[in-house]
Amino acid sequence: GRVLLYQADTALVLQVELGNLNGYTWLADNRLAFAPAEGGLALLNPEDLASRTFMVGAEQPVSLPVQRADGRLAFFIHDETITQPGYLYAGDPTDLSFSAVSASPVITTGMLWNPSGTRLVRPGITGPGLILMLDPATGAQTEYEVPTPVVAFDWGDAPPASDTPFTLSADLYYLAPQAGIVQVWRVPANGEAPQAITSAPTDVLDYDVSLDGAQVVYSSGGGLYRQVIGTADLTELARLPDPATGASPSFSLTGGMVAFSSGGIWIVPSTSPQEARRLVADSIPQAAGQVDLIQRYSRPRWSPDGLWLSAHVTFFEGSDVALIPVNEPGVASQPLLLNLFGTEARWMPDNTVLVYSPGGPYSEPRVTRVQPSDPLSISRIIDLPVLDVRLMDDARLALLRLPTPYGIGPNSVSVVSIQPSGGDLRQETGAVVLTDPALAPGGNIIAGLMNIRTNGDGPRAGQLVVTDPARGVVYTVPEAAVAWSLQWGGQDIQIGEW
Repeated sequence: GRVLLYQADTALVLQVELGNLNGYTWLADNRLAFAPAEGGLALLNPEDLASRTFMVGAEQPVSLPVQRADGRLAFFIHDETITQPGYLYAGDPTDLSFSAVSASPVITTGMLWNPSGTRLVRPGITGPGLILMLDPATGAQTEYEVPTPVVAFDWGDAPPASDTPFTLSADLYYLAPQAGIVQVWRVPANGEAPQAITSAPTDVLDYDVSLDGAQVVYSSGGGLYRQVIGTADLTELARLPDPATGASPSFSLTGGMVAFSSGGIWIVPSTSPQEARRLVADSIPQAAGQVDLIQRYSRPRWSPDGLWLSAHVTFFEGSDVALIPVNEPGVASQPLLLNLFGTEARWMPDNTVLVYSPGGPYSEPRVTRVQPSDPLSISRIIDLPVLDVRLMDDARLALLRLPTPYGIGPNSVSVVSIQPSGGDLRQETGAVVLTDPALAPGGNIIAGLMNIRTNGDGPRAGQLVVTDPARGVVYTVPEAAVAWSLQWGGQDIQIGEW
């Protein structure tokens, strides 16, 4: 039950033992507010251990301190012990003044504040499948039924305050319904309002946009289509065996070729659908007892020189990344499995591919560089849980880092950077909480989703948010309240040999 305060640098250094507490919270000015078990409410600057001052004297039991959006510090004062009802107070952590806010008694045991310090929640007392919600200022409360007993819970971060649109480093694309049909949408880099760039008669399942932003390729209604954006120039590139399954298409850097998945990996000229050819076929054994030999290929992505494809390979359990040579017609393309399980891949301008993973049951957190060749040249860069990688303007690598290997539930992410060789790790931004976050080219802007909802077996969708965490700028895109499948346009800049 003891609470210890550490300095977090390259190693953890113990600063002070605070003992048993009835709650604590970090203040916006970097002080720590905490309620010792023996009583009182103390404030401490962690850089000066002699700075401890008491806002409430040690003779009064205090619990659940929290700083509200207006900067005031809210907390409960109890008569004798914190197991008895307490009363809500709020004060100014600068001049240490405080006063009563409510005369409603609250039993704070097991309670948890929401991020704004206005609501409390705990498991219901009258049954295992209930959650109690309480407004301590008025004493109003209600219980919510949940389908199973509550094991644990937490509040998500408060939705970010909307800012004005700001200039992005590239156009941003996403899927969302228009008049009940899912289309591809574009958020222009200049901050203009999003617009749908497709008008498919049936839902778009997946898509890709050419590097120059002039073409879009998408799966819809059992077909794979290429469209010149803003025109009626629409070409069907392939028929797909299952109208409900996408083809995870990808443009080459010139926009002249499209790779897609359908029982394997195919390539086709973007203007000549009759010339489609399959580079590699899925392996689906039919004999009993061979289920562990299944290999399904999807999500092909072109190398900058157009001579290789990376692809996602799914097995009976787990997944890997494969590199597939784009050979001339008539020459077999043998996929090279990386044996880096549970990873994703992104091509860099120098024609190497960065393979990364947040960690999980079948993978280790890592970032690895792979030089496409036979045999493969693989070098490990750093062991960190990473969701995305980008090349920065100064030729460093930006990593979208998780604080710990990927777990259950929402996670915060921050941007760190390293040298291409893996040295000189730097923290570039603070943490933000977003679902399906994606780094923009340049590595300074993050797009992601908040207020997540699911629709049966449909996609995980949410409110589109764009943030520049280094500057503290957040913009909630009002036209994209139900968005998914985010994708940045443009590419990482070319900076010679790095």
